[in-house]
Amino acid sequence: MLKLIALLLLIVFAPPAVAWEEETYQQHLEKLERESEGDRAFYNQLWNLDREASRFCAIAYSKTTYQWGYSWGKQSRQQAEQEAIRRSESKDSEILCWSKGSWYCALADGPKSYGASQGATIEAAKARALKIAGESAPGARIVLLIGGNPPIVRIFK
Repeated sequence: MLKLIALLLLIVFAPPAVAWEEETYQQHLEKLERESEGDRAFYNQLWNLDREASRFCAIAYSKTTYQWGYSWGKQSRQQAEQEAIRRSESKDSEILCWSKGSWYCALADGPKSYGASQGATIEAAKARALKIAGESAPGARIVLLIGGNPPIVRIFK
């Protein structure tokens, strides 16, 4: 009985005896690397498809309350505009800007003027928004930037 218990303990607690041959282990690593490369390629392809998908963003603004709202990553222009108006929390909000895909929208707001514009680049959207706001009165600054691929949302205080 004592021998049976000792044998059982030896089987349970003994380290497994695995003998990897160098070539077999190397082949195993190469197989893992190939699988990993395949997984990376698959996920990169999915990521690129998602990045290339058309997404919409929009900016809404209220002339009476000076509140603004935005949306991004929406499947349609209508969804983006509705969400932006909802976020502005003003019944008289109107859409100032919307963009699709990799384009950006920027909002410039100041004490006496506002403006929004879209652009293919961040710099272009910001410059056009500032120009529109500056036509009424100086002093506006960029307060919101949204859009792009991958999408960004930046609120400037």
